[in-house]
Amino acid sequence: MDVQMPVLDGNQATHVIRHELNLTHLPIIALTAGVLLGERQRSIDSGMNDFVSKPFDPLTLIRKVRYLVEQARGKPIEMVLLDGPVERSSGGALMTSTDAGVVQQMFGEDLTLFKSVLAILLRDYADLALPTSPIDDPAARGEMIARVHKLKGGAGMLGATRVMQFAGAAEKALRDDRPAEAIEKILRKLAAAITTLRDEAQPFLNQQRDAAMRPSPALHPLTNPDAVDLQELLALLESQNLAAVDKATEYAPALAGLLGVATSERLREAIENLDFDRAAALLRH
Repeated sequence: MDVQMPVLDGNQATHVIRHELNLTHLPIIALTAGVLLGERQRSIDSGMNDFVSKPFDPLTLIRKVRYLVEQARGKPIEMVLLDGPVERSSGGALMTSTDAGVVQQMFGEDLTLFKSVLAILLRDYADLALPTSPIDDPAARGEMIARVHKLKGGAGMLGATRVMQFAGAAEKALRDDRPAEAIEKILRKLAAAITTLRDEAQPFLNQQRDAAMRPSPALHPLTNPDAVDLQELLALLESQNLAAVDKATEYAPALAGLLGVATSERLREAIENLDFDRAAALLRH
């Protein structure tokens, strides 16, 4: 449960779940960027069972979920050990603007998902790479606080450390109501960090896209449009299953022949942006 949600924040939502829906035994873990003990205590007081901080360590989250499940079951979960060493991808090292260790930790071998999340972040915050006007209006200031807060979490998950740091600094400066000159200086540094990340990411994103669209011997059977199981892909999209990303990549050459270049390109963009509803609509028509 994200603590800092708009309209109804996570603590309020948890209070409703506990006291109005009467779901007293449902485990809820707070997701928060706050490090202050008081903020974390408010989450516990609202009815949450535990908390993790953004950007969170997946293994920490797994341990917390495991602990809560074992408490609910009243018995430990059997450990499963891997038979061999885990292969480590060097995909994060393709970009010096991201921390390869964080990329590996958060995404493992799933570079397709990493690329999708990165593309979404660059798209959603492209305007923050442009010169900004002074933020005098309280409503605009509140909106900016929410945006840089969300950017801080997204950049942290991607290992984009400098973007995360400047987004966090901008959020604090805005919340502390620092002078406009100080805020604008931080926002300029944030814009430069986003621009650097975008410029370095572009060749990587294009390389991934071109590889997905390029026919290969392994995909040769699927260059035949009749070999594409559109119902399977549509079912994955409608159920919001991330397996649709890999399946669309596998079918990419055949989809271009089946749907035409323009439609298949729109389909690819929708799936890469994880807009599965729009992708499903393209397939239906």
